[in-house]
Amino acid sequence: MKVIQRIFCTLLVLYALQSCQYNDICTAEVPTTPKLRIEFHDQQRPGLLKAAESFNVRALGDTAYYFSAPINDTTAAIPLRTDKKETAYELIFHQGDSLETKRDTLIFTYNTDEIFISRACGFKSIFTDFDVTYTPTSKGWIKNIQIPDTTKRITDDTKAALFIYF
Repeated sequence: MKVIQRIFCTLLVLYALQSCQYNDICTAEVPTTPKLRIEFHDQQRPGLLKAAESFNVRALGDTAYYFSAPINDTTAAIPLRTDKKETAYELIFHQGDSLETKRDTLIFTYNTDEIFISRACGFKSIFTDFDVTYTPTSKGWIKNIQIPDTTKRITDDTKAALFIYF
């Protein structure tokens, strides 16, 4: 009887392993919908990256900030909405310092294309016809912006899709 139970258990395990296919598992290495990667540059020396001090972002009209704490970095990655063709963000420089805080609003417009990845991972979106609207103000911190990719596509978040000069 024990021999039959062992054979049954072995067959059951083999069947379970055989029925699991590669596309039933979505690993962390599978590319997902890219975020908008922003690089910050020095206005006086455009070729040099410059850290944005106490930088944070929030969706226009929202009270919650995207980063749990302000960042001090030369790059930032923020999500774009996939359910709409526009995302508006308020970019904050020196967040938390009431005397130094400066804000600018950027409106990103784009089209989304969904690409099927696998059964387990589903779809990812890529952004095409990417553009940004920015109106400089005297109270803002951004001096200039540039979209470095002439194709205006965001297909992954490993390269910057927007340069901000300040």
